[in-house]
Amino acid sequence: MMKQLKEELKQYIAAERKSQNQIARSIGVSSGAISAWLSGSYKGDNEKLTHSIKVYLRKEKNRRQALAIPTVQIETYRQIHLAMDIAAEEVDIALICGHAGTGKTIALTEYVSQYGGIYIKVDKTYTQHRLTIVLADKLGVSVKGSAAQLTERIIHTLEDLDTLVVIDEADYLFDSSLEYLRQVVYDAGNTGLVLCGLPRLSSIIQNVRNDHDQLLTRIGVRLMLDDISSKDMEAIIDTAWPSLKTPIKQKLITSSSIRFRSELSPCLRTLEKMLKRLHLYTHRKGEEPTVEDVKEVAKLAMRRY
Repeated sequence: MMKQLKEELKQYIAAERKSQNQIARSIGVSSGAISAWLSGSYKGDNEKLTHSIKVYLRKEKNRRQALAIPTVQIETYRQIHLAMDIAAEEVDIALICGHAGTGKTIALTEYVSQYGGIYIKVDKTYTQHRLTIVLADKLGVSVKGSAAQLTERIIHTLEDLDTLVVIDEADYLFDSSLEYLRQVVYDAGNTGLVLCGLPRLSSIIQNVRNDHDQLLTRIGVRLMLDDISSKDMEAIIDTAWPSLKTPIKQKLITSSSIRFRSELSPCLRTLEKMLKRLHLYTHRKGEEPTVEDVKEVAKLAMRRY
């Protein structure tokens, strides 16, 4: 058993080109522990380390067998990419809003990967200062000096660049940060800007206090995304797992819907998670997937009905 496990580890290292040091860090032991264990000279708790290696290899095996979900050019992605094209080519501001799980982040990062741009995914911790630092870092601008000096360097850098600044989950930003992006990136930097987030982002910009009138009048593209169609979801399933039968595909689509407020909507993120888990579940069983298998996987999904 020990000999077989050592051979399995050696084969894994050769196949995955992982160093013993990387594996040691993942397991939580010293860099020389793996080498000593393989040579039979490990002086520590052999039973504990053997168990840790066994668990590690099992996880890695499952990860290698996981179903890959390729990017499929569904209608949502086409619409987002068109809006980004306009913002980039016409130096405009694009506002893109949609429910969680509609594939916004995938579309944004795919576009930046193909055509270039500055992509920043913000969160609740993003103050205006942090946003400025991250933007400067993405542009390769020195962050030394005062806030005003840093902003000037960002503006001068943007003026010389033909790029697009993409802010994902922009609904988390404070009002001052949204205005900073409008003033620095678009007005002064003469650079296209994409603000993407949940539907509330549109309401934030159009609030009754008129805090964002300057931003509102500069938005040239306003894209409010529809739910992903069953046709597009089926196209994703067909690309990832072509052999799935129609009843199973239909059950996956209906089981991946989430209730947002009062509406039940398809969720791409949930679909992809369920696809991967169904693949793992049936792979372990060694059988072809069934509708009942989909029901079992769906029980583990976080859905609001």
